[in-house]
Amino acid sequence: VINIKVHGEEHPDVAMAYNNQANVYQSQGKNELAQEEYLKCLDIVIKVHGPEHPLVGTVYFNTANLYAAQGMFDEALELYTQRLAIWIKVFGPYHPGVASTYHNMANVCQSQGKHEEAQELCKKILGVETELHGPDHLAVAR
Repeated sequence: VINIKVHGEEHPDVAMAYNNQANVYQSQGKNELAQEEYLKCLDIVIKVHGPEHPLVGTVYFNTANLYAAQGMFDEALELYTQRLAIWIKVFGPYHPGVASTYHNMANVCQSQGKHEEAQELCKKILGVETELHGPDHLAVAR
């Protein structure tokens, strides 16, 4: 409330307050409230920074994690895909955030019984991790 009074409704600090509140709600199992807060955050971040900003990708990722935890796998995959597109465009294909997005997408595919898709995503993770760390790094060995 203080952030809104000080900065106005469409300020990045307000957006991050919504995101943080959503994280708290999600940890408490209050998923509907978490979703509402993530969507408020997303609306502000898109207005302030544009639809291809990394913070938009972060909110997509957080919301996708919420959806995946609820078994809303198609919705989660859609948001992970949007996050992935932003991350690759902004940071390139060899970024830790790209690997973590592939990882979460693979988990969702595995949960849906889409084992071949999950395996392909795991190969992409391996490619990113190898490029980032070299073939002998612990991240590649996992």
